[in-house]
Amino acid sequence: MRYPLYARKGLTLVELVVSLTIIGLFMGVMMLFIYKTTIIGKETVLRVQLKNLRLTLDLHKIIRGSYPEDLKELLHARYKPRGSKEVFFGEKFLDTVGRDADGYPLDPFGKRFYYNPQAGVVASVTKGYENW
Repeated sequence: MRYPLYARKGLTLVELVVSLTIIGLFMGVMMLFIYKTTIIGKETVLRVQLKNLRLTLDLHKIIRGSYPEDLKELLHARYKPRGSKEVFFGEKFLDTVGRDADGYPLDPFGKRFYYNPQAGVVASVTKGYENW
């Protein structure tokens, strides 16, 4: 005895495969979107960190007359204006910069910043971001 088409219950194998294929494609597109968004976020953080480090280097040179020997020294320096007892800013200014086990600042991609103490130049060493 044959049952009518509308009385059948459950999913066929074809319906299941089509559903899983659609879900897989959707997940693939979402993963690409998430990856791209992560890269854009890291680039934004890198811009902000470079700007803060460069401003801090300039301030260090203005107050102390020279650039620090390394970036680790810059992260722990405290600055106060002449004739003032209050610290202008200390290491909290650069708290958002990640650090490695030795205390040197890391860029958002997990690599140490390049620093030239003679010229006061700081840059990322991550491929593609060296000239920012």
